[in-house]
Amino acid sequence: MRADSDGVRGDAARFISAGVINTLLTSAIYFVSLTFMNPSASYAAAWVVGIAFVAVVYPDRVFPGGRNAIRDRIAIALVNVAVFAVGIAVLWTATNIIGDARLAFVVTLLVTTLLNFILARTYLRRPV
Repeated sequence: MRADSDGVRGDAARFISAGVINTLLTSAIYFVSLTFMNPSASYAAAWVVGIAFVAVVYPDRVFPGGRNAIRDRIAIALVNVAVFAVGIAVLWTATNIIGDARLAFVVTLLVTTLLNFILARTYLRRPV
């Protein structure tokens, strides 16, 4: 395994870049499906695509030199499933408090982004 030569900043920069692509893709899915699904179902549809993106892209492109075996990709997908569950709870709570599904989505996005980076980096940068 290659050493983590560029540290947290490099990982964060790549995470943000990949995250922008993933967020644009999943946000489009969320907002389009919101026209014919409730917010939770729309969120779930977006996350299915997002989880696949993460499992494929993160081990090789976001955290290069880290863990990238099939079991690691599955683990990162499972981490994202757990974060999805947290996100559903945040989305539901924020929607009920704020009263606007679109603004609640932004709050949920912020919470899940931070949680995803911390958990993915911790796992994928862990020594073999």
